[in-house]
Amino acid sequence: MDRSKNYTLIINLIFFLVWSCGLAYCIYRYWKLKARRELKERVWKLHKELQELEAVDPFSVQKAIENQFEKYARHSLQMECQPTNDVNMNQLKTASRLAENKLRIGSIDEENENLICQIYGEMMKNTNFTGRYRVDNVKISRLDGSLCINRPRHEDVAKLINDCVEQLNSEENKCPNGPMQILETAIETKMQFMFIHPFPDANGMLSSTIFNGILRNAGFPWIPIPCESKLKYLQATEEYYDQNEYCSIYYLMMELVEESLQEVIKNSKLKRRSEKKLSWLLV
Repeated sequence: MDRSKNYTLIINLIFFLVWSCGLAYCIYRYWKLKARRELKERVWKLHKELQELEAVDPFSVQKAIENQFEKYARHSLQMECQPTNDVNMNQLKTASRLAENKLRIGSIDEENENLICQIYGEMMKNTNFTGRYRVDNVKISRLDGSLCINRPRHEDVAKLINDCVEQLNSEENKCPNGPMQILETAIETKMQFMFIHPFPDANGMLSSTIFNGILRNAGFPWIPIPCESKLKYLQATEEYYDQNEYCSIYYLMMELVEESLQEVIKNSKLKRRSEKKLSWLLV
């Protein structure tokens, strides 16, 4: 009889622990999704504010965006451990302008392969790397030094790139449901390019260039990934590829977009106020 009571007690305890863990996980997921929705709403409001500000004073906004472009270019080179000299900066700027002009989702009118190779070629001009896809299979190391899963075979790179850019031209993306859908598409595209790892070097910088090119056509400013966020960025990237965990990289990129929007809006307003003061002095 005592043994039967002990079994019942153990079973009830196990059931309670499982129930508690399930409840804790549901609460965790609820708050995580709630935080994600709130962040998405904040980004949407900031984007709307920037558009309204640009309609009133386009000069101040464009000046602030150009300053953000300089910051984006500098941080992109530093993330790839490349010197931020004039040559590298100019090459990255040329590639970024090309991406900005050509990567309007839903209406990319050039051959997919040629366009991506052209962007990469401009970015890596005057180096040993050309605008050609890698010819070897690669493995990427994790932060702990162990090898990550293989990236796609080099024979499949061209097809995967074409499929990825064709997805940007899909019917769904021809009529996107506002700037937030374009932002989410840009994040997914960035992660796809990093997984494909199409070129021998600087694939992270290429993915950021493509990411920003897409966003610039939706009215977003340039989005730098600061060097101080590099570890957090790499950890979120590992989670995405190893555990199929999208939330961490999504949340991080949305936070960076929010910070960039806030900075551009702040600088635009400061520029506008300074110009007003100058005009009053001249009068």
